[in-house]
Amino acid sequence: MDPATLAAAVISILTPYVTKGAKELVETVGQAAYDHAKKLLNTLKTRWAADPVASDSLARFEKKPDVHSPALQEIVEERLKADSELREQVSQTVKDVGPKLAILVKMTKGQDVTGLDAETVTRGDIDVTLDIADGNKVTGAKIKNFG
Repeated sequence: MDPATLAAAVISILTPYVTKGAKELVETVGQAAYDHAKKLLNTLKTRWAADPVASDSLARFEKKPDVHSPALQEIVEERLKADSELREQVSQTVKDVGPKLAILVKMTKGQDVTGLDAETVTRGDIDVTLDIADGNKVTGAKIKNFG
């Protein structure tokens, strides 16, 4: 994964981690994703302990992610370009998180409703929630090939 894409993934993983409380985050994304986000943050903190610019940006992001995420993303990208070992560590953690897909269908009455219809899903977590008061022919997920 190129450094720009990887940096964007880092921000998308860390933002919910620093925004939500641990319990809420575990309930939303699961324990494994929480653990990977925690590992990712600790990796950056440890790696950047002697880098005041990166450390400061990370600390600011932890306090106000909505304000400081663009600056952190830029620093992450720069550091990933310059540090192949960090890039490999971060890349592996991002891969371990995997994609997450959450689908919510909420309706009073539904006919022939499918939450997810996919040909192939190779990895990741899928959460399909169907809240239909009066439904007929309702399917949560149809996946032809999984894994």
